[in-house]
Amino acid sequence: MSETDPIRRPGNDGDITSIAASQLEPLNAVVEATFSDMARSVEEQLLRLSTDSRLVMRDMVDGILDDLARVAAEELIKNPLERALGIGSGPLDGQGNDPVGTIIRRSLRNG
Repeated sequence: MSETDPIRRPGNDGDITSIAASQLEPLNAVVEATFSDMARSVEEQLLRLSTDSRLVMRDMVDGILDDLARVAAEELIKNPLERALGIGSGPLDGQGNDPVGTIIRRSLRNG
């Protein structure tokens, strides 16, 4: 057998490529399963993150809209109404009540 001849083993045709392929086949299966599991895990985590992020973003947007509605109600309704009725310079009367603000908040809660 010369150095250029393929390795000859009993039970094979001597092709080094087929020998290497048969030896690496179990490793290939392990690597493929590992990457498949890892890809599935990454996909699940990204889906969970996307869902959680949407919920957090929705809560944040709802909070911002509530704040904007409150500010708009104060600026467009409450403050001009208080000035027109002559109800003090601050939001509270002498007993800690805010009659106009209470009405506005109640109407905002009730839609």
